[in-house]
Amino acid sequence: MPLCNLCSNIPWEKLPTVPPGLPGNLTGHKYIQPILRWPQGVRGYEHHRNLSALRHSALSCDLCNLICSSANNVENQLEELRPKWEANEMTEYDWPTYELFVVKRREGGDGCWVLSFVDGNGPRAERRKGRKGTVGRYVSLSYCWGHSQEFTTTRATMEARKAGITVADMPETYQDIIKITRELGLRYLWVDSLCICQDDRADWEKESTKMLSIYSNAYVTVSAIRAKDSSQGFLGPRSDRKFIELDYTREGLQQNVLVFNLPMKEEFLTRSYINLRDEPLSQRAWSLQERALSHRVLIYGSDQMYFECNQGFKSEDGLYLKAQHNSAGWLERLKLEGKSKKDLFQEWYNTIRLYGPRKLTRATDKLPALSGIAGLYAEKIKEEYLAGLWKDHLVEGLAWQSLGFRRVEEYRAPSWSWASGDGYPASIHFLECVEIAEIIDAKVTLKGSNPFGEVTDGYIKLRAPMEQLHMMTENWNPEVPGHYPYYNNVKVRTAKGNPEGFHSRFDFNFTADDAPEEARKIVKSLEGIELFALLLLINKFDKKGGVKDKGTYHALIVKRVGDTEIYQRLGFLLCDNDDIGREPEKEDREGFSTITLV
Repeated sequence: MPLCNLCSNIPWEKLPTVPPGLPGNLTGHKYIQPILRWPQGVRGYEHHRNLSALRHSALSCDLCNLICSSANNVENQLEELRPKWEANEMTEYDWPTYELFVVKRREGGDGCWVLSFVDGNGPRAERRKGRKGTVGRYVSLSYCWGHSQEFTTTRATMEARKAGITVADMPETYQDIIKITRELGLRYLWVDSLCICQDDRADWEKESTKMLSIYSNAYVTVSAIRAKDSSQGFLGPRSDRKFIELDYTREGLQQNVLVFNLPMKEEFLTRSYINLRDEPLSQRAWSLQERALSHRVLIYGSDQMYFECNQGFKSEDGLYLKAQHNSAGWLERLKLEGKSKKDLFQEWYNTIRLYGPRKLTRATDKLPALSGIAGLYAEKIKEEYLAGLWKDHLVEGLAWQSLGFRRVEEYRAPSWSWASGDGYPASIHFLECVEIAEIIDAKVTLKGSNPFGEVTDGYIKLRAPMEQLHMMTENWNPEVPGHYPYYNNVKVRTAKGNPEGFHSRFDFNFTADDAPEEARKIVKSLEGIELFALLLLINKFDKKGGVKDKGTYHALIVKRVGDTEIYQRLGFLLCDNDDIGREPEKEDREGFSTITLV
């Protein structure tokens, strides 16, 4: 179909760009992203003034038809949200009218050691242990094992693997990575399930400590990010993207260009393109460090391919971003640019926030699956690593908030570590806080030889102010929604503080469907047990750097273990001096409690 007059006259080279720094917020919805205070002077080329005109033109104009499909998605999602809007359960906006403008997008246009290798182009692959000093380029694979875990190297299959493997007998993902390796002209390949003996704990422990070397030394890491299972492969057909072809003239040269819709959520926050959060492999814990430690990553996504290196991120459809995933190269540049340790910690907290909710087949892999990244940070930070926290920053590290959090049954870390559960460990690194607590001693016991791997126990001995807490269960109903999600937690109070109390934040997923039931279970289990607030830090600074009259205390909810001065973390608190009835930051620290957290 030909273009309508409006589309034919779009001045592509003169369009204003989306202004940087526009205030708005991520809604969690695929098609709706409110942007506040868009400057009138850069509204762009005026298109159709309403949806009716757009839909009429879409009958005879390819470009209007493409735009109309996106407008329909927006309208359909708004209709899904209408009941909540009418019930005043959402922020109240006027129901939208439509004005359409065309603007440009903000950004995005335009020595190794050998582990094992694939031998030649024949129908068989061999598992070989690289000799000391052997040099060669190799490919590493990042993928989901899924339920197809039968094709591994074990004690029973070790000799057979060394003798050779028929490629046709391998799962589809393994066959695909062998094709890629051969097409790249390389002979060597590293796949964890084949190169590590899976039922030999000593071999697994030894190899898991080498993740930093394995992925950072690879010539390229291939990420089978679209596949849920090793049997699926990643080179199969992909869904077609709807596009139209337009004649385009620039500087006297005529050419054809492809035009297609882009996802609003990713366009609003371009880092979403890089994170690829909806892909199956992005849900898995091990894959974070496999990608982050690699200097080059070839990513096979559900809709297209991507390439990432230390220069940036590029997609098959032409997207180019100078940003990249949290990576080894990024950390190296931080060091070269002379950035502070504070910058390193900010990136560390961002990393564990991304890592926290990711899934594991074995719950005890929580620390090992991040050990390569932790080892890289340790080289830069130069502090002792204690089950996910850093020894010289323990007070700050203890003050993580549990979002979407669930503790696991298996022991894998002390209660004070974010690694003791799954969820988002939100940190306070962006706040200017003053430490009230004082660390006396801290130690963890490693299960094996990996200093960043599994632990069997650990403790932190510290001196800090404490206040006994009393749960206010009368008239408490966790099923009644509050202003914030954590308001389904029971309120607590102190003996001398505000009698109205303040909300606790126990370590459970208070946004889940079963949150009310879980909240009741927690309160029931704590009947007759003494609870305490362990005060760690205070923030008295507002967003502009001024000093507030009242500070905000960051504290832990803890309970005593037996009749000792040993305590376990149960949750987190934010409170002020009115809530606790004192200002401990002005008191003599010698009067604080000395306890041990486990």
